[in-house]
Amino acid sequence: MKKLFTLTFVVILATVSYSQRFENAVGLRGGYGSGITFKHNMEGFVVEAIGAFRSNYGYFGVLGELYTPLEVDLPGEFNVFYGGGAHVINYRYRFFGSNITDTFLGLDGIVGVEYELVDYPLNISIDVKPELNFAGYGFGWGSALSARYEF
Repeated sequence: MKKLFTLTFVVILATVSYSQRFENAVGLRGGYGSGITFKHNMEGFVVEAIGAFRSNYGYFGVLGELYTPLEVDLPGEFNVFYGGGAHVINYRYRFFGSNITDTFLGLDGIVGVEYELVDYPLNISIDVKPELNFAGYGFGWGSALSARYEF
């Protein structure tokens, strides 16, 4: 089973078309779990780090993403991306007058569409990110609109 999984993963990596122009991109992520996003392009494989913060919540996740270009008759480049990774969540709440802090570990998936502008070092994406926590609140969903400066 392990060999089948490895072979499938290698075939997917070998067949994915790739067209990202940037080496790094940093920006803001708005939506459920608003925060910051950083992407690093590794020639065919993109690593994304996401940090999201609220008054009682802190999230940090790292995702590996594969990109496939979409043929759209508009200026710029459209790409579909998908992937997965892991996260850690620190959550504070009050329980019967006591402050409680919990830390959860979990897995993330991600799927979205990204648009890279032609004449400006900017990309915009929208995504859906399901997450599974090993303890705590179990399964959840996040979605966001992100804008990143490419360098």
